[in-house]
Amino acid sequence: MRFNHDCQGCEFLGEWREYDLYFCKKCENGTVIARYGSEGSNYASCALDILVDRLSPDYTLGRLMSDGSTKSLTKAEIKEHNENDPLIAAYRLTLELGLI
Repeated sequence: MRFNHDCQGCEFLGEWREYDLYFCKKCENGTVIARYGSEGSNYASCALDILVDRLSPDYTLGRLMSDGSTKSLTKAEIKEHNENDPLIAAYRLTLELGLI
């Protein structure tokens, strides 16, 4: 662990790139956390059910363009996004460790 994390209910999953990853069973129906600093607000989190939806082959993701319109990302762009997302990495670790 590189960073302080004050939730006693969270299970440390490991380090991934510049993040400390955690899983919390007590938060909602399970939440993953990616901490990138010790300040209270230095983290990202997401409920597991949302991440499961994001990994669905039917999931679409858009990008807001400068003219205010939106552009759907291609399947390859979504795959690249997911491979670089620390919350997806945390979710995959919870599966590998049998926590969910």
